[in-house]
Amino acid sequence: MAGDALIYTADDRNVHSVDEVMDGERLTLTLWFTRDSSYDEDAKLVALLSQISLDSQNNTCVPFPASNHMYWYSPDPASQYGVNGFDVRWARLHILGYSLYSDHDRIQKSRSNSSIDPLDLLNQPMRLGRDGKVFEMKFHNNLHALQVVLFYCWKVSDLKSSKGIEEDIQTTLQQSSHEEVSDLNTVLHFDSQLVEAFFCEDRFTFDWNDFSIVIAAWEEYVHRLRKELMSRIPQWRLGNQLC
Repeated sequence: MAGDALIYTADDRNVHSVDEVMDGERLTLTLWFTRDSSYDEDAKLVALLSQISLDSQNNTCVPFPASNHMYWYSPDPASQYGVNGFDVRWARLHILGYSLYSDHDRIQKSRSNSSIDPLDLLNQPMRLGRDGKVFEMKFHNNLHALQVVLFYCWKVSDLKSSKGIEEDIQTTLQQSSHEEVSDLNTVLHFDSQLVEAFFCEDRFTFDWNDFSIVIAAWEEYVHRLRKELMSRIPQWRLGNQLC
């Protein structure tokens, strides 16, 4: 029906944004339309997804992280990375009270080699820290860590009430983890004051044991979504061939 959808040009004539979702769930479907067939991504996407195994041991993440500049924000469009700006993935975790840790070797290599983009560390395996403790689990990248943290914020109350969780789960925390990992903030010099000016600080109770429980629930949730996604690939492949 007229008015159900709004289509606009994807250029500087239609700069837009949305307010942060403080309650409930926001689902977004982003589509681009063009008459230039060279930009058709359907065949590439289907081919890529066809290569992904449903094996739970597979380390492939869906979605894949975009290039670093897609997550970069600066009030000055001409600003270079790390100068008067921040990575929005890192910023969200920072506001929620988390720190990111990477292996010493990776950080030292980034420091010693000026040709290496420090932001690339956000696309590599890392650990989450909070209140002086570092969680043992390695996340595939910054996006993976952020997804799990937001799932925790969204679902922890429901999971605890629905399952009546009372069991004592031994959460593995590395009290002396600084011997193996380092805070990414030592190489990622983002503008924290700018972050705090743009994001509202979320205050909620946090517990590492609850976080462990939610991670297990997250794995089940993602596996189910991936299974549904993969089951539809044959239809997508056929539809792409017909087009």
